[in-house]
Amino acid sequence: MTTPGSKKENADLKEGVVCLITIWHYFLKENQKRRR
Repeated sequence: MTTPGSKKENADLKEGVVCLITIWHYFLKENQKRRR
């Protein structure tokens, strides 16, 4: 049993995780560029 509020929270949580992963990938790419 889920309430609309919890569903929205899950969507926000997923968006936040995707955002973090995107930033992390960008950060790793920038680090690799600096090492060369």
